[in-house]
Amino acid sequence: MTNTHSQTQVLRSTEKAEHLNPEHYPYHVQYELQYSDIDRQGHVNNVAYLRIIEDVRSKMLYHIKSAEERNTMNVVAHISADYLAEMNWPGAVDVYKRVKRIGNSSFILEALIGQNGLIAFHNETVMVIVDPKHRKSTPIPPHMRQQLTHWLPPTSTQK
Repeated sequence: MTNTHSQTQVLRSTEKAEHLNPEHYPYHVQYELQYSDIDRQGHVNNVAYLRIIEDVRSKMLYHIKSAEERNTMNVVAHISADYLAEMNWPGAVDVYKRVKRIGNSSFILEALIGQNGLIAFHNETVMVIVDPKHRKSTPIPPHMRQQLTHWLPPTSTQK
């Protein structure tokens, strides 16, 4: 991390960048940190952030396919990770998610993790829908596509 002090000041500003503002994320859960999430320095380890994102993403996407659409797989094609501040155990964190964009066979999920009112992590995950038999991308199933639109930001033109 570079220039942590100025990043923290920006994050505490009342005029947060849109992508760092949890008010623009329609999906929110609290996540209880585990002792195993901390590292030798006493703060939450960088790998734990990605595990939290994966766990919340899996729960978020689990029920949005209809029964006949469950023959496709959700595959991670790309992950970005921006560590903005440290988080500490014990305690809970707030995890915010939204759909940034919906394509033909892929979509981008965006996530924030915060603790005590401070955004500590920003992430984008590109998900591709794959036909498990042919191992090729396939269009997003209709019911899933419709469900994904619920998590687009309010200002999106994709609804």
